[in-house]
Amino acid sequence: MRMEGMSGVDLVRDAHARWPEMICVVMTAFASYENAVSAIKAGAYDYLPKPFTTEQLEHLIRKVEMLVDLQRENSRLRAGSGDWFDGLTSQKCQALQSVVERIAPSDATVLLSGETGSGKTELARSIHRRSARADKPFVEVTCTAIAENLFESEVFGHVRGAFTGAVRDKAGKFELADGGTLFLDEIGELSATAQSKLLRFLEDKVIERVGDNKPIRLDVRIIAATNRELAAMMKSGTFREDLYYRLNVFECTVPPLRERPEDIEPLAAKLLRSASAKYGTPPTLSQAARQALLRYGWPGNVRELENLVERAVILDYNSKLKLDRYLQPVLEHAVPGRPAPEHGEALERRVRELVRRCFAEWMEKGMPPEAECPVPFRSVREHRPDNAAGRGEARLSEKTGAASVGAASGFSESRSEGTLCSLDDVVREHIEAALNRTGGKIHGPGGAGELLGVHPDTLRKKMKKMGIVRPSGRRADGFGSI
Repeated sequence: MRMEGMSGVDLVRDAHARWPEMICVVMTAFASYENAVSAIKAGAYDYLPKPFTTEQLEHLIRKVEMLVDLQRENSRLRAGSGDWFDGLTSQKCQALQSVVERIAPSDATVLLSGETGSGKTELARSIHRRSARADKPFVEVTCTAIAENLFESEVFGHVRGAFTGAVRDKAGKFELADGGTLFLDEIGELSATAQSKLLRFLEDKVIERVGDNKPIRLDVRIIAATNRELAAMMKSGTFREDLYYRLNVFECTVPPLRERPEDIEPLAAKLLRSASAKYGTPPTLSQAARQALLRYGWPGNVRELENLVERAVILDYNSKLKLDRYLQPVLEHAVPGRPAPEHGEALERRVRELVRRCFAEWMEKGMPPEAECPVPFRSVREHRPDNAAGRGEARLSEKTGAASVGAASGFSESRSEGTLCSLDDVVREHIEAALNRTGGKIHGPGGAGELLGVHPDTLRKKMKKMGIVRPSGRRADGFGSI
């Protein structure tokens, strides 16, 4: 409470004004009723007079933890309750929204089509929230996630004795969704038997549990989704024609992200708010990150963007996200408006070409600092041009020393030509290179955390998870040696 220049109450007031989300607890040896009231009014969460016992401190910490969890959960729910169309300005999404506004209030069956990861599930939830069934259940079924021999039991339910292990009656997904909406994702993967049962429900609004012939009448709206061409499957005989026309009362095609670049930035901002609420960090997009987002083709659509943002929020503890580092080396060869190849071999070829080009430049201008390399440092030796092999070894030795040259050989010798390395291998090698460079130092100026641009605690957790040992031989958690 008593400090030079300002009081503890003034400090709490200023801190609360600058960071409203901060939770302040005042500890003081000058306890009084007036001081406690002043601290609470200034924004302090609690007031702890000295001396205090360990039990009192532990109780206070538990209270603060509960408050933080509640705040994060509230932020997460608020971020996840937004409408699918929030902030989207592209012409295609505006046209789609116009259609959804008209069909959502009805009970008509809706078929959502579009590429994987384009947002069909979230659009289905948005349709449900706009309907008269919004306060009723919304039940999701991913047709590919349930084994074919269990699908009928899980979706339509079963009665006791219907099969071995059926010791009691069980309601299926249809009954759980009574009065609400049933969302069938990947509808194109349904078996012929499941297709016929679904067709009967669409025609008569009744189902039968497995092992029973008693019809159960239900009030359920069906929304289905697929990333396959059902019309082509119908013509080939793998999808029932009558079911197709029953499902296709209204078809909404979700455009891929590469066809609506105007939506990339607002989508990234929305996903950033959601990830920040989940992990408790409030970063913003840097200008370089905004430009990087528009340069990429997004073959994985919204799901790929969501994964990228979440990864960046976890690894970038700074206030400005630098998403471009997570899009390398794909961004080097991305063509605006065209999706990047999804196959591992194509990605590997692009990485190899990038390494060759970088190596040629390094031979001309000298090796850059290891932390600035756009590819893992150990990849250089494997991909260097043959006519520069001798000079390459000399350059490596000159710039990085004998230890780095020895490390450089491990990457190429451990993998045969054309074998694609996993992401974990790349991360492991990059972390080990940073630790070798810093002599095992993680915290503080010149530490591996600063070199890699991640918080030291985050780096420690990653090292512990991957079993990475510091050069000193100490474990990542800092306790003892292994």
